[in-house]
Amino acid sequence: KVDLWILENVFDNPIKRRIQGILCDGGSLILSCIRMHKEKKGFLHLAEGNKKGQRLIKIKAALGALPSLTPWWWFRRVQHAYSMCHDENSKYVSFPSGRKHFFGEMYERAKYCDTVKMKFEDSYFPVTKDYDHYFHALYPGDYMQLPPPEKRERHTLYELKFKED
Repeated sequence: KVDLWILENVFDNPIKRRIQGILCDGGSLILSCIRMHKEKKGFLHLAEGNKKGQRLIKIKAALGALPSLTPWWWFRRVQHAYSMCHDENSKYVSFPSGRKHFFGEMYERAKYCDTVKMKFEDSYFPVTKDYDHYFHALYPGDYMQLPPPEKRERHTLYELKFKED
């Protein structure tokens, strides 16, 4: 399985950047609550034995009830917030839908967008030359070593399918 995140431009103006970040993170929270509302049983199953986790799921599911009436409206608004900066030469870029959200996944374009080709399975893909810094920021410690099973994150997997022409 592969995680995909879209790298977005970020405003150079600090006020616009702050507004973009708040809209992205707030919108992501709303989308997360909608998903919790729609998939509550599955998420509660994942959190079995974790009372704090189950409580959080129930709260987010309740918060997602009203916006879940118009999920595509919210989705379009959040996508607009993610991509609202059109400056392909801005100083910063971000993965607003990444695990650390807009502000936690903001990087200097010059550093991050300088890429090298690396092999993954049978293909080569461009990756940031500064991948070591990126992975250390996401996975403290030795990111090359899998943590023991009890310390691994648990995720819900979704399969992405495209319509054939």
